[in-house]
Amino acid sequence: MGGRQSKPHSSSPPGAKQRHTALEQSLVQPRAYTDNEWDEVISRVRAHERQLFSKKQQLFEAASTAYKKGQGAEAKRLSRTAHQTDEKYRRARQEASVTILHLRNHGKPADTLDLHGQYVEEALSFTKQRLKELRNINNAQRTSSLLIITGAGHHSEDGRAKIRPAVLNFLRKKGYSFKEEGPGAFRVHLGAESTEGCFASLLRMLGLKK
Repeated sequence: MGGRQSKPHSSSPPGAKQRHTALEQSLVQPRAYTDNEWDEVISRVRAHERQLFSKKQQLFEAASTAYKKGQGAEAKRLSRTAHQTDEKYRRARQEASVTILHLRNHGKPADTLDLHGQYVEEALSFTKQRLKELRNINNAQRTSSLLIITGAGHHSEDGRAKIRPAVLNFLRKKGYSFKEEGPGAFRVHLGAESTEGCFASLLRMLGLKK
């Protein structure tokens, strides 16, 4: 893929804390994985998160059943435990997301953001944060770009892309200047070219540009 080459990541990816998560240390280490290996890696990283999600769902259902049976005290106890489990689930999900982001971006150029393995809202959050970071370090005399790798959806459960259309819609809505690089990546131009993005957005609104 084209674009300016820059130094590879040496530690955590954009938006991640400068540390290796305990989850990453106990499960997998940064290295080059094959496409087939990635499904297993992501499954292992997300395992605890999924277990907590299932547990909290069961607790909420049990609380609802107890309430319908008139068991107020039991329903309250189960509901409290369910909310506590939900908090644990959210923390586990965030840690898994950061771990996957680090693993996917380890060794890649600093102008690259690989979003494979993320949920849509996580992918959008990392995208917004990284673009904001790059815009903050830019000035009028400097132009930079970010290669956002979304994937084409081949590893989605139903085989349909979810991250790609979400990121595409975000870039268009915010008026970024970008071009597609293959079926699962976008090169976003920042700095001096950002004004073109606003103009391109206006043209699209008027139906004069795709």
